Amino acid sequence: MQDEKLHILYDYYGLLISFRQVENLPIKVYGVRGTLSSRAVIEFNKGLISFKMDKSYKNSLDAEDTETLQLLIERNISEIVKAWLDIFIYDLPWTTEVIRKNIREEL
Repeated sequence: MQDEKLHILYDYYGLLISFRQVENLPIKVYGVRGTLSSRAVIEFNKGLISFKMDKSYKNSLDAEDTETLQLLIERNISEIVKAWLDIFIYDLPWTTEVIRKNIREEL
């Protein structure tokens, strides 16, 4: 993944939430910290949006980063879908949002 360009949506204290350069449906969202990464898949079923973590990654994020990735996706799933459309369908530019607020305190 190092050679591949990423569309970074969020930077949460160094945990980068991104899309890969070229993607198809279903929407795949990557959480990357250094050399570790995990992937979530966003799916549409009967008009509802859901996501699940892809458990097949060998160098996956640790438990805390995986939980953070899930929480970020859960809270921002509509914005993530919109960003995917803007980037891959409408070819619009995207600016990374830097999040410096503890998302666990927002509960």
